[in-house]
Amino acid sequence: MLFADDAHVECYGGGVGTVNSDRQYYQLVQDEDIAMTAEHVLITMYEDYYTVDARFWLKNEGEAKTIEIGFPENIWEWHNGRHYLEDFETFVDDEKVQVKRFENPDNDRIELFWYVKQVHFEKNQTRQTRVKYKCPYGVTASGLYFGIDGFFDYIYGTGKSWKGPIGKITVDIKNLATSKYIMQVCFLQKEYGSLDSYGHSDYQPLPEDSFTFNWITPDTFRLEAENVEPESAEESVAITIHSFDYEGTGWLTAEGFEGKTAVNARSDFTKAFLRYNLCFFTEKQLRLARNDFYALYGRSFKDKELKSFYESIAGYKVNKKYSDDLLSAEEKEIVNKIIDIENERKIK
Repeated sequence: MLFADDAHVECYGGGVGTVNSDRQYYQLVQDEDIAMTAEHVLITMYEDYYTVDARFWLKNEGEAKTIEIGFPENIWEWHNGRHYLEDFETFVDDEKVQVKRFENPDNDRIELFWYVKQVHFEKNQTRQTRVKYKCPYGVTASGLYFGIDGFFDYIYGTGKSWKGPIGKITVDIKNLATSKYIMQVCFLQKEYGSLDSYGHSDYQPLPEDSFTFNWITPDTFRLEAENVEPESAEESVAITIHSFDYEGTGWLTAEGFEGKTAVNARSDFTKAFLRYNLCFFTEKQLRLARNDFYALYGRSFKDKELKSFYESIAGYKVNKKYSDDLLSAEEKEIVNKIIDIENERKIK
């Protein structure tokens, strides 16, 4: 599924733009006068879907004119079903506007649609356009105990259709899902937490060239870059995720993991994740990852939220003889590393 920046398009003959048959994407019309001075994209993750709220600031540096601005929807067919963009809305200067939906069949597997609106610009005028929508996650079957099983992209490369570079890109990723863990982020064509063909990676600190990365709330991190010149209309913020469902681990016994419980599986997951960027865990996810090791040995939790959470997990039992000494040296090291990350996050 392809969703992206508002782009300058031309509509003719019932279609939008010009087909690029080699890449199966539509070539962009580059505006000679209007620049995208800034964009702010908020992606909010929920358990079964995510939402996007994207704002674009466009400045006309030429004479007054009316242009067509399009937002693309690329739909891939999976298992005889289709995932459509939901609850789409678009605005100009915070006023909701109507769009015309153009359908451009490409081949039997992909169809590209454009939601097109007309926008008038006075000379030297800056206007704000905005799109909002909801969408299910993309799915991939890795078949791994800890593997990638989901993804979502936001394509900013269509901002290439405006004059010059994109002045500033701000992308906020807000994770309100407990079970969705971000494994990898690709931004400005750089990968953070790169994976091999088995979904494994050595820990890699985030490079800091040409962008900034910061947590701005306990559940939201921000990526920012200035004067971005996308190499193609396909350049994107790409997020790969893993879904961990405590209640979905009943297959463990059948698969030869006798003696494992949902809490065992979760602590194993955290151990494996140490090889990735723990910086993508939300504050809540870090807290659960740390306490999973205590829960594994039957610690009784006084905190009401933790107590309620673990008592609902199959396989968790209170051990009246619990002691932190029951944790292995490796597990204590993991817990301390998570505590360091939590403390560093609070300092920032």
